[in-house]
Amino acid sequence: LSKLNIAVCNFYTYLIGNSNISPEIPFCTYCDDLDPDMVYGKKCNHRPPFDAHMVANPVQLKFVPVKEAQQVQRQKATVLAMLFWNINDQRTCAAASADWANFACVSNHSSCVDTTYMAGYSCRCDAGYSGNPYVLGGCSRDPGYNPSAQRNVTCTRSCGKMKIPFPFGLEDGCSAKTEFQLYCTASALMLLYSIRRPGGYVTNINITEGYLDIEGTSYDQSDYGPLFYIADRDSNRLQWVVANITCQEAHQHIFTYACVSPNSECLYVNSTVVGYSCKCNDGHAGNPYVTGPDGCKCNDGLCKGVCRSTDGSYTCAGIAIGLGIGFGILLLGLSAMFILRRWRRGVQKRLRMKYFTKNHGLLLEQLISSNEDASERTKIFSLEELEQATNNFDLTRILGRGGHGMVYKGILSDQRLVAIKKSKVIEQGEIDQFINEVAILSQINHRNIVKLYGCCLETEVPLLVYDFVPNGSLFEILHSGPSNTSLSWDGCLRIAAQAA
Repeated sequence: LSKLNIAVCNFYTYLIGNSNISPEIPFCTYCDDLDPDMVYGKKCNHRPPFDAHMVANPVQLKFVPVKEAQQVQRQKATVLAMLFWNINDQRTCAAASADWANFACVSNHSSCVDTTYMAGYSCRCDAGYSGNPYVLGGCSRDPGYNPSAQRNVTCTRSCGKMKIPFPFGLEDGCSAKTEFQLYCTASALMLLYSIRRPGGYVTNINITEGYLDIEGTSYDQSDYGPLFYIADRDSNRLQWVVANITCQEAHQHIFTYACVSPNSECLYVNSTVVGYSCKCNDGHAGNPYVTGPDGCKCNDGLCKGVCRSTDGSYTCAGIAIGLGIGFGILLLGLSAMFILRRWRRGVQKRLRMKYFTKNHGLLLEQLISSNEDASERTKIFSLEELEQATNNFDLTRILGRGGHGMVYKGILSDQRLVAIKKSKVIEQGEIDQFINEVAILSQINHRNIVKLYGCCLETEVPLLVYDFVPNGSLFEILHSGPSNTSLSWDGCLRIAAQAA
């Protein structure tokens, strides 16, 4: 049994003579398994098994270039020819092998097979071997695999709605082996190797598990060739191998090794056929027969987190690790903010110390320490204390504005209400006099003079801290008039005289 394929490019093939195959000159006389009553559309009077004689008929074909095809009346678009033969000098393999001198199966790793459709025998290569069993050394191991499609060929990767992944292909040079070449029509996808049997359509190609789903007929094992075997007869599931060699042998042929994806491995098959196929490593999915983005990739669906490829396997960066990374980044950000804040506070601290020295803070500290009364009544406030007391000098805390500055209401940490005077400018030459006056005024305790608690020297212009007087300023009392106060005219004159 062999197959004759006629493949031409840019030519139409025509059957010369009668385009109809008449019962008088059939190609052969066996019945189709799908419809036992029909032989390629003709009535069949035989039920298998049967013993029929093969008739060899001359077939004449004409090849016409596409450009000239319009001048020829087209009779038949597709010509399928199958050649069947057997060695009929002996009726069985047992009789043939006894006559060693004339025995046809001369290649090593070949076997004799009794033919069922007529008396005689044929030869075939053993499982795991391919070639010509009728010549010496004709059967050999099968490293003949092309791991990539030809670069100069444009490959179609779909037939209707079905995808055609490598190692399968439609055009010549687009499949890894001729056995993986498919035939696509408007309504069907078939293995080119088994196209002689109508009705066997490929409905699914599973690269991950390495099988084809066949629909429409129930084939014999021999219908598929040496690379395919029936894994499930009930569902017509067809398993395949990429070559009839072991994984160990496949690794020795670097340029024809099929498992080219970095995350793939070889899988040895020892079933009806012997050979190897490829699969993605655990935790990976994709096509192990190709490289690049369509190859075996880490399958994120197997991980509750981030899937990472490792040597021959995979690791999952789980939620805990992801949260740890997130907290690490957050901690790093907080640390950066803390360092930046400390740096700014350091800059501000150095600036405040500069103003403190410029405003003769050391002199005031010396004056206060030399007088016990002054040390108890006069305080040098820090800028941080006054910022907290005035809510960082909030505008709502302003008591009054004048030509020399502003006065803010504040609450010290000991809950005392104070008025903080923030002057606009002071001459540098008057700083010494200002310091002496602060030291003296803070010691005065008189009912007509607002109490001075101390000052802050950590700003460019010193801040004065007074006792807070809730009844308004002296100016407001003297100029409000009799309608808003019970202060008499004599009282106003007395205050003016005593203040003077």
